[in-house]
Amino acid sequence: FTHFCLGSVDTRSKQVDTSPRFQKTQLPDWDSRSTLDQSRSYKPSFQEKGQGNQGESLERSLLCKAKEQIQLKRRRRRKISGILDAIKAEHRQLRRISIEFHQSSSI
Repeated sequence: FTHFCLGSVDTRSKQVDTSPRFQKTQLPDWDSRSTLDQSRSYKPSFQEKGQGNQGESLERSLLCKAKEQIQLKRRRRRKISGILDAIKAEHRQLRRISIEFHQSSSI
C-alpha cells in the first residue's frame, strides 16, 4: 500500500494508473504515480527509495496517524478553550448580577 496523509489513498500494486494519458485534464508539469508496470513516472522531488519497502510504508502510515492525532488534539484544545471562555463570561455576568442584587437589597 502507498499512504498519503492528506486525502489518504491506498492503492494495491497494478490496480490504479494515474499517468497523464488517463487524466481528463492535462496540466503542465503534472506529477503522476502509476502502479502499473508499463507506465511509471515520478517527479524528481517525489522519488521514493526502496519502492515496496514495508518498513517505509509502515513508517509513513505511523507518521500520518501521528499528524492526525496532533491535529485532533489541537481541535479539542480550541474547543475546550472556547468552552472555558464561555464559562468565564457566564461567571462574570452572574457575579455582576449578584453584586447588583446585594447593592439594591442593602438600600
